[in-house]
Amino acid sequence: MQRPPDDGYPNRLRCVMVIKVILVRNRGKRMGMRTWQVHEAKARFSELLRDAANAGPQLVTKHGRPAVVVVSAKEYGRTEVSQPSLLDVVQASPMVGVGLRVERDRSGARAVDLSEVDP
Repeated sequence: MQRPPDDGYPNRLRCVMVIKVILVRNRGKRMGMRTWQVHEAKARFSELLRDAANAGPQLVTKHGRPAVVVVSAKEYGRTEVSQPSLLDVVQASPMVGVGLRVERDRSGARAVDLSEVDP
């Protein structure tokens, strides 16, 4: 199984993004999404995995609130969110072509007095 990319997002945020993509793809409908309580999901983990692979995403709740969604590796691969590069973001800026001219300050480094700094 392929490891998820280290894209700088914490796992919780990545999970929320994947859930949003799944819900958007399904137009907000929870098609085939069964709800499991944590204790039930732990006790019947194999069934949870089988249902995720065959019937679609499975919602696991903790204390009655949605905690995680279990999806198959295939579904996760399809819904994985890719981030644009900095170059893509800059090139897509509405400021492209405005004629903004940025110049670098070419003056030398400033003098800093470190004689009063405690070692």
